This record gives sequence, structure tokens and C-alpha cells, in this order.
Amino acid sequence: MTTMVSSKLLAGLKDAPRVRIGGRICHELINCAITLGHEITYPSPVIDLGYFVAQLAWYLRAQPGAINGIDYYHTSWSRITWHDSKPDINSNYGVYVFGEKQLYMAIERLKKEAHSRQALVLFNRPDVLTSDTHDHICTTSLQLLIRDWRLHAICTMRSNDFYIGYTYDVLFFRCLQLMALRLLQPIYPGLELGSYHHNVGSMHIYHDDLGRYDGVNVEDMPLFAKHGMPIIDEMRHIHSNLGPVEESLRLKPASKRKAVAKQATVADLHTWNYFLEVLVTTLNNIDKSGPLT
Repeated sequence: MTTMVSSKLLAGLKDAPRVRIGGRICHELINCAITLGHEITYPSPVIDLGYFVAQLAWYLRAQPGAINGIDYYHTSWSRITWHDSKPDINSNYGVYVFGEKQLYMAIERLKKEAHSRQALVLFNRPDVLTSDTHDHICTTSLQLLIRDWRLHAICTMRSNDFYIGYTYDVLFFRCLQLMALRLLQPIYPGLELGSYHHNVGSMHIYHDDLGRYDGVNVEDMPLFAKHGMPIIDEMRHIHSNLGPVEESLRLKPASKRKAVAKQATVADLHTWNYFLEVLVTTLNNIDKSGPLT
């Protein structure tokens, strides 16, 4: 059952064998395979939706080697993206998806051949994998498949941290699945959203992060329950505007953010407007309490 996936995964990780990696103890499940249905969900209450939206904006800007404000939201980026006093950023997935246009090339393959097995987005690179970078790319590939008149997605990762990775990665890859669906529906009327498969070599959680979930009832909630799921019809606007609008909101003082968000609001684009709302709330909270850790 989809609503129980994250809680079952967390329970499995708590009981999983322990291994020391990089001086830290983690609980690890190897060769972990997760399948989600057509409903887009997120693990509540352990995900910060404002950070997810900010990360999506960062990906959409697709600027190679640019930390570009994502460290404003979470301290982990400052820890891993500097090497020998120089920016060392490899995990901006937008560079590979949008900057290199791999998602669009995968969609074109499916437009030419509905049952193609070659609709892939590749992330990890030999030069990064064999380097001494602090920012190794966790994702290997994302594959899109049309079967039984549904668009399915298969993500393969070498490594996935439940706390800071899994909870955000799945949402991003599902958004890519939705983007692809929107672009394919004019060619294949009636095409629907299919399942999402998340395959990980090392699914893990660090032992010192387990305490974050003490007394927390982790439940997968529909991401767009507030407004149904209109995001499929809003992807074009989100794709074109989220990057610059997030940057404008982040650089403005708290006193001016609501005005910026109001100006960017679009009638009937409920998910877009919801994204603006959570961004403003998250940025104002960061101003008061600091970034996520």
C-alpha cells in the first residue's frame, strides 16, 4: 500500500545491519527496491516542502558548478560542495536533465517508438566517480517506459540516504515523470501516469539521524491533496518560472516577499501558487531560525 512505503522502509532501516562509512555508523539495506503507484506522495512530516521547491528551482536553473543559493536552505551543501577552496558541485541534477537536454531526448525517443527501451537520463560520470570530489553523484539513471498505456519510471541509484536524499529525490524524479507525461500526451492521447520504481544499491540512514524520527508517525501523504493534482497542467509554467521567482524571493527581505509572491501568483494555477506559499514560509523561517541541518 503506497501510504505505508516510507514507514515500512524506515522500520526496515532501523533493524538493518550497521556499517561504518566515512567515520559514521549507518543502518543499511543493500539492493533495495521500492515501487510506488500512480499517486504522488511525500513522507510526512519529515520533509520540508519549501526545501523541495527550492531544490526543484535550483535544478530548473541548470547552471553547471553553481551552488546558486541552495546552501541557503540546507547546511549539507556547504559541507560537500567545497574542495580545495573551490566550488565542487556535481549533484545539481538539473544540469544533466535540463542543461544537457537528456529528458527531452528521452521523450523524443518515446515519441518515435512508444515501446522504446532507450529513453534514459544518465547522471553519474566516470570522471566524477573516479575523482576525489566531496560531491559524488548518487543517481545512476532514470528510465522511462510506456507499457499498457501508462508512463512508468525506473530510477537506479548507487546510494541513497533516507533522511536527506530519498525523501526529496523520489519527489523530483516523479516530477520528471509528470513532465514527460505532459509532453507525451499530445502524441499519445489517453496516456496515464504509471508506477515509479526506485532501485538502490545502498539504502541507508545514519545512526545519529534516527533520533529525528523518535515519536514521529511517518506517513506518505498526497503531495497535492490541497488542490487535487493539477500539476500535470501546470508543468510548463513551473518549468519556465520557478527558477527565477525562487531566486527573487530568496534575495528579497522578509518584508517584501509576500508582495513578490502576490505579483507572481496566477489565477487557477493552484500548485504554482502553493509552491510560492511554501517558499515564502520556508525562507521566513530560515531568516529566524537558520537553515535545515
